[in-house]
Amino acid sequence: MPGGYARPPIDASIGLILPLRMEQHCKNGLEIARFLESHSAISRVIYPRLESHPHHELAKRQMIGGFGGIASFQLKGGIGAAVSFAEKFTCLFTPPHWDICAA
Repeated sequence: MPGGYARPPIDASIGLILPLRMEQHCKNGLEIARFLESHSAISRVIYPRLESHPHHELAKRQMIGGFGGIASFQLKGGIGAAVSFAEKFTCLFTPPHWDICAA
């Protein structure tokens, strides 16, 4: 590094821990997607690691490092079921760092 810059210790720990965290993140995403797929109130789960995903084979070729931890789903019963589901949450919030981006 030019100028004798020494990287802070946090950089080293992130470099060591991040791959493990991402691996677990992907495993958790798959577990959640499989749970949702088996739930009687769910009509569709959108997660490329699931074989039921229409682009599963393409995703396997392109997403070599993992499939991520985010799954989408649709409830049986349409928009009414979705509104009813969302109204049951009492603790939805925006993370503080998103407020900075919106400013």
